[in-house]
Amino acid sequence: QRRVHGRIISYILTIVIATLTPFLPADKDSDIKGKISGSNRVATSAPYSVEEIKQVGKKWGTTVNDVVATCVAGAIRRYQLDSKTGSGKAVNVRAIIPMNLRPVREGQLEFGNKIAFVSLPLSITEKNTIKRLRTMMKRMFKVKLSPEGSWNYNLCGIFYYTLPRKVWLWLCQRFTSRFSLVLTNVAGPRLPLAICNKPLVGMIGWVPAGKCGLTVSAVSYAGNLTVGVLADVNVVKQPHKLIQYFEEEWQALKDAAKTA
Repeated sequence: QRRVHGRIISYILTIVIATLTPFLPADKDSDIKGKISGSNRVATSAPYSVEEIKQVGKKWGTTVNDVVATCVAGAIRRYQLDSKTGSGKAVNVRAIIPMNLRPVREGQLEFGNKIAFVSLPLSITEKNTIKRLRTMMKRMFKVKLSPEGSWNYNLCGIFYYTLPRKVWLWLCQRFTSRFSLVLTNVAGPRLPLAICNKPLVGMIGWVPAGKCGLTVSAVSYAGNLTVGVLADVNVVKQPHKLIQYFEEEWQALKDAAKTA
């Protein structure tokens, strides 16, 4: 009974915090957060094997999403500690995670999106790669069980249809400004596609940033996963460094998996 009461209280607190997010303190300015200019730079990685990511994640019972989030957190940590790109101090930050609320039904195709946004604290200050992976796994699992996604989706719908457009847009911008980055992992087509009989060799996308100066997207296609970084020039001046550090974090996980 205590466990049930604790879960109810946790749900209520989550809903209250989600509702008040636009008015709560934002992440402090850091090496990846600051005043945005509106001009962006982009960088993309070489493709990674999705099957290899799955196999490495299985060593610790984690998913592709967990591995990607861990490598992103580790890449930001390296970026912050690099004296040429950061301040030399690791600082924890929060990410906005788009969450698909539409149920997957085999054999049924539906148009339109049903996407909500949830918050995910990234484990930046943790030095150990495996401990960071375990922490991100727990946080990602907690996000999946949380009512935050469905609540934010419904609340956004209510605001969209009841509030003046200017007020609604102000709330959206206020919400995104609370966070340091947008992080998303999109599962694309599993089989190769062609356009006008020309094979589609790869796929990458960047998500809208709102008032965030950094977005990181991982898009899978035909068995490969590509990471893309879109960064405001005033916030992250060297987005290719984040791609480089992501690769180093992924290599560290692969090395750890060999001896696990």
